[in-house]
Amino acid sequence: MVSKTFSDEGIEKSDLLPRGWVQTGFEEIGIVNPRSIEKEISDDSDVSFVPMRCVNEMGGGMDVSIVKKYLDVKKGYTPFIDGDLLIAKITPCMENGKVVIAEKLKNGVGFGSTEFHNIRFRKEIAKSLYYYYFLRADIRKDAQRHMTGTAGQLRVPSSFIQNLQVPLPPIPEQHRIVTKIEELLTQLDAGVFSLKKTQEQLKRYRQAVLKAAFKGRLTQEWREEHEGEIESVKILFEKIRQEKNIKGYPKIGDGRNQPDSNEYPHEWIFIRLDFLFKWTNGDGLSKNQMIKGDFTVYGGNGITGTHNKWISEKEAIVIGRVGAHCGNVNLTKPKSWITDNAIFSSWYSKHIYLKFYLYALKNHKLNQLSGGSGQPYLSQSILNRLYTCLPPYLEQIEIANEIERYFSQIDHLEEIIKTSLRQAESLRQSILKRAFEGKLVPQDPNDEPASVLLERIKAEKARYTAEMKKGKTLQPKSPKRKIKNGN
Repeated sequence: MVSKTFSDEGIEKSDLLPRGWVQTGFEEIGIVNPRSIEKEISDDSDVSFVPMRCVNEMGGGMDVSIVKKYLDVKKGYTPFIDGDLLIAKITPCMENGKVVIAEKLKNGVGFGSTEFHNIRFRKEIAKSLYYYYFLRADIRKDAQRHMTGTAGQLRVPSSFIQNLQVPLPPIPEQHRIVTKIEELLTQLDAGVFSLKKTQEQLKRYRQAVLKAAFKGRLTQEWREEHEGEIESVKILFEKIRQEKNIKGYPKIGDGRNQPDSNEYPHEWIFIRLDFLFKWTNGDGLSKNQMIKGDFTVYGGNGITGTHNKWISEKEAIVIGRVGAHCGNVNLTKPKSWITDNAIFSSWYSKHIYLKFYLYALKNHKLNQLSGGSGQPYLSQSILNRLYTCLPPYLEQIEIANEIERYFSQIDHLEEIIKTSLRQAESLRQSILKRAFEGKLVPQDPNDEPASVLLERIKAEKARYTAEMKKGKTLQPKSPKRKIKNGN
């Protein structure tokens, strides 16, 4: 069989590969999905067990700490041994790059999810080279196009792996390429680690800004500069009381129910949230309160689309009510539709600055207040009982402006980091692409051509097949050893 080379578009070419390389299939250089572990092992021996969750994405390695008895896993799971290449075949694990070389397995043996493809390479092949091959985004996209099955259960068929044509360099060059890839990716990963560390620091800094804002620290100098000029919070409270037509006085928190209350400005008071807001579940109003049109839709995670009805006539705070986005806080546009997985402020006092309370509720970390043993949920009663600060109206505006000023700087830095991370991933893919084009390390004309290696592998395979047909057992180069637990 003459090895051929193909472009990304599938057009046959003859000169794409470097001298000494050949194009071949995985079935020529390894065994795709071997059914055995090629070892004798007793039923009571310990082996590693690797469910899909124990394999990290994009070269993050695998957790082999789970150990089970061979008897309990030898049927119904994917078998593998040290050195095998595991590739997730189910969506979205495959697209996310769950690829790993099995190593440090208990007794050298492992069993895992049936959603793995397994490639056991012949001893001459540098298996790490093809581990990097499957970390290429273009290869995973190609695999995705060949998936079969139903939505949510799409899988890469074994035929895709078996028929996939891959470049095969000479043996010495395989190892040179792997060494160079590891050198370059080690440097790249160090930079990515630093960027992600800064990203986490910015998240903590964002929370620190909110914490400082709602203890009055961001506006301390502002209060001193405007002392005697701003309206007393007690007057503001009285306006809200009259707006609600409350004859008596609702219970006011004086800060003693808040942590570190002595750190708050003495001018502020604390009040239950239901004194300032009325909350309603999304999509809960009658049809005669809805008007046809094309309005923004808000759910638990913010804007989700458009719809032809609205239930919020003015700006409103919308809070994720249930599920993964429980406790998320967003601010709607006027005339918006809020889905039933969210709570929104159907009324709020006209004497407060709404954006201030948007950030105040973010500072409360509402997701930590949610109930439910299974799926988290946030009820109106939980919100109503929550105490919040009530600064003077002008200070509310100043605090919101200060938060946005800090957040704008953080957003700018986060965008720079996101751009840098995207560039790092592009560089990673460029390194891997160049590696399999023969452009990462120089070729050595003294290397044995890969075609010779391939012919040797084929001859060995043919010899083995012939011996098996004759009913003979091919003598292994080293006798098999029966594995007992711990040996």
